[in-house]
Amino acid sequence: MNLIKTKKFFAVLLFAVSFMASCMKYTYREGNFVVNNRNVYRNNFSVIKADTSNTILSYKINETKIKNYIKEFKTYRYKEDVASIYADAILYACIKYDIDIDIMLSLIKYESSFNSLTINKRTGCIGATQINPAVWTEELKEAGIIEKKEDLFSLRNNIISGAYVLNHYIKKTDSLELALQKYYGTCNYASIYSNNVLGG
Repeated sequence: MNLIKTKKFFAVLLFAVSFMASCMKYTYREGNFVVNNRNVYRNNFSVIKADTSNTILSYKINETKIKNYIKEFKTYRYKEDVASIYADAILYACIKYDIDIDIMLSLIKYESSFNSLTINKRTGCIGATQINPAVWTEELKEAGIIEKKEDLFSLRNNIISGAYVLNHYIKKTDSLELALQKYYGTCNYASIYSNNVLGG
């Protein structure tokens, strides 16, 4: 009887140690943001470049974070299945193109208010991240993200495309703020836009 208890104890101990070791592979950012002259502390739980494993814990933390962000922001009825697509696409895109999850969420909020069917009649930009197909279709094809312009209407493809474009501008300017301004376009409101996205 004691031998069985001992085996169970060591089995549980081994599982606990393995679980803790896998969790320690992840690094999370923490940041302070100034809002209305007040220093507001916020935990980001953002997957960053050092992350190499795909633990269930990390995915669930970030998935829940994204869903809660969408649920709190959206002014129309929240849909769990759509939020799941957003979460999966954002997590994939942010890891692939080294974009902070909070930045991606904020960008989508200001670009489309999480309405994946948004079309800007003036500029022709479409989808959650407002990609301009006239400018980006060919390059996104070459990058293997889409096969044709219509693929940008896919929520997942659109979000990955948005992360690709932002990453492109970050590499070009070596500045997240300037990259966001270029993402928005050359106009008087570009700096306001970048400040808004960086502010969350």
